[in-house]
Amino acid sequence: MKIKDSSTIVVIIILLLGGFLILNTIFPTAKPIKLPLEDIFTISIFSDTESRVYTEKEDVEEISNYIASAKPTRKISMNDTPYNKPYYKIDMETDGGIYRIYLYEDNSNMYIELPYYGIYVVDEKILLIKQFYTI
Repeated sequence: MKIKDSSTIVVIIILLLGGFLILNTIFPTAKPIKLPLEDIFTISIFSDTESRVYTEKEDVEEISNYIASAKPTRKISMNDTPYNKPYYKIDMETDGGIYRIYLYEDNSNMYIELPYYGIYVVDEKILLIKQFYTI
């Protein structure tokens, strides 16, 4: 009787692990956001009607760190711009070029999207940073 119970538990564990591996293979999480944070010297935020440019080191670091701390999702980014509207466009300028990301709300969650790279969930408190919400 004990052998049957033990083998049932082992089979269940194997099925759970196999299911997890299959899920992770079919729907992988986005890679962590890797931006050259120390090289970013300007952040520009655009909405449909306004824009704001941050050049002060403290502002750039605060916004960059907040974006870099976003949590990966299993959603895939397959377009140049998000389907969800309205969205904010955020350009992070470095000597090596401009990193463009998008911020939008969907189902009461805030997301950051890096085109063709991944979609990340971020705390809605990002809107409070440096009066972001007034744009």
